[in-house]
Parts: sequence; structure tokens; C-alpha cells
Amino acid sequence: MTREQYKVANSKIFPVVMIILGYFLITFLLAVISGNTTWRVWVQICFTLSAVIVSILALIKNKETKACSIALMGSCALAYVVIVLLNNTSGVYTYVFALIVSSMAFLNVRLAVWGNTVAIAANVLRIIIHANENAGFLAQSVVDIFSLLLMALASIMVTSLLIRFNDENMASITDAAKAQELTNRTMAQVADEISSHFTEAMKMVDELKQCVDTCNFAMENIADSTENTAE
Repeated sequence: MTREQYKVANSKIFPVVMIILGYFLITFLLAVISGNTTWRVWVQICFTLSAVIVSILALIKNKETKACSIALMGSCALAYVVIVLLNNTSGVYTYVFALIVSSMAFLNVRLAVWGNTVAIAANVLRIIIHANENAGFLAQSVVDIFSLLLMALASIMVTSLLIRFNDENMASITDAAKAQELTNRTMAQVADEISSHFTEAMKMVDELKQCVDTCNFAMENIADSTENTAE
């Protein structure tokens, strides 16, 4: 991707990241206001707030670079992992879907693979940590993991297809540019040949004019001689 493409992608992904992190912050602050001030809540607040700060600084300083995309995705992913591991709320795993879909904008299969791997691994650890806290937690978690696997497969395949289509489009543009360059060269050669022939034709016209002038001069001399002879 070019710097301009990274600039556009980072600018579009930043609001999504902020919405996800902002929602987490609001949820945790409401928990604090309601009196739920356990160490888990404070840890989640710290990581989420850190991700917000890192994302903002990355966008301000490195909007046009790959480093900004890594900072956006990495900070949000780290906050997500911490929240998933410390939070046993049902459905919390789904917040990674928006992040995974957003990462596809960077046309990076490796990023998609790592992102999905982190999401799945975090949720597997979540099952291990919280399995004994709720009787129906394990059954629901199996469905959650299956959903994440489907999301991972779809996102990686779509990212690969987008890269392939982009490469094919670039190849078509390159071929068209080469064909246009060949056409331009041919036209330049034809123009040079026409110019050369025109120059030769002008020389021939000049020579013909000189011949005509010489003939006219000779005819005038002959006329004068004839007139003198007649006299």
C-alpha cells in the first residue's frame, strides 16, 4: 500500500477503533459508578484508556504509515484480550468482529491471520478461566469459538481475494501503460519519419525552384540572343 492509501485506511479505521474502545470505557465507568470497583474493572479501564491514547498518538504522528495501522490494531487487540480474559459477560467476544473486518482494509493476510489467532486464543483462555463460574458458560463458549473460527476463515479468504484482485488490477493497469507507451513510441517514430520526409520534400522543392530559376534565366538569355540575332 502507498502512503496515501495508508492515510485513507487509517483515517477510516480510527473511528471504528474509537467506538469500540469508547464503548468499553463507558461500560467500565458505569460499573464503577454503580459500585463495582473490583481490581478487574480497574485493569480493564487502564488497558482500554492506554489503547485510546496510543491510537490517537499514532494517528496524529504516523497517519500515512504502516506503523499507524499496527498501532491501531495492536492496541485495540491488546485491550480486547485483557477484557475477554477478565470479563465473563456473555457475548463480549463479538466485539472483535468489527476489528477483524476493519483490518481487512489494510490488505495484509499476515495481519488477518495474527488478529484472528489472538482473538481465538484469548477466548479459549477465557473458557479455561471462567469455565467453573457458570454451568452454561462452557456450552455457550463452544458456540462462540465456532463463530470466531468462521469469522477467521471468512476474513482471511476475503483478504486474500482482495489482494489478488488488487494485484490483477495493477497488472492490467501496467499492461495498459506498456501498450500505451509502445503506441506513443510508434507514433513518435511515425512523426519523426514524417518530419524527415517533409524535410527531404522541402529540399527537393528548393532544388526544383533553383532549376526553374535557372531555366527561366536561360530562357531569358535565349530570348535576348534571339532578339539580337533578329536585329
